[in-house]
Amino acid sequence: MLSLPAKFENDIKQANVTVYPLIQIGEEIFISQVKEMFDGQMYEDHNLKVSNIKESIDFESRNFKISNVSITLSNYADLADKLSSIDLMNLPVHIYWKTQSCTTISDCLKVYQANVRRFDHDEKTVKIKLEDSTQEKFKKEV
Repeated sequence: MLSLPAKFENDIKQANVTVYPLIQIGEEIFISQVKEMFDGQMYEDHNLKVSNIKESIDFESRNFKISNVSITLSNYADLADKLSSIDLMNLPVHIYWKTQSCTTISDCLKVYQANVRRFDHDEKTVKIKLEDSTQEKFKKEV
């Protein structure tokens, strides 16, 4: 059974709930859907969009499917230049869901952890492709 952080669990039981993603890329990049100071870090608002997160296991055939996630951001305030100045490839990325009463990152629900596999940008958007590390952990020698 999934264990939810207490504040997150209490919030989702309310009639009105505000839930949005927080993204941490490495130890330098913090992005949210709302510009805010949260847990001692400034989270920037770059029109964050996160694709669906899916994982599945077929127990009969013993196969698992890994969901690759895409993050799309607006490229204002020279975000692409900032991301290009660090070695973005293979950096760990953590995706959390935050509710209205969460005050620290441990109050939020961690929904995905992966590494950066691809980084593309143009003058308006930045796209970051993430790949789950499950395949590396469940590697089978044939």
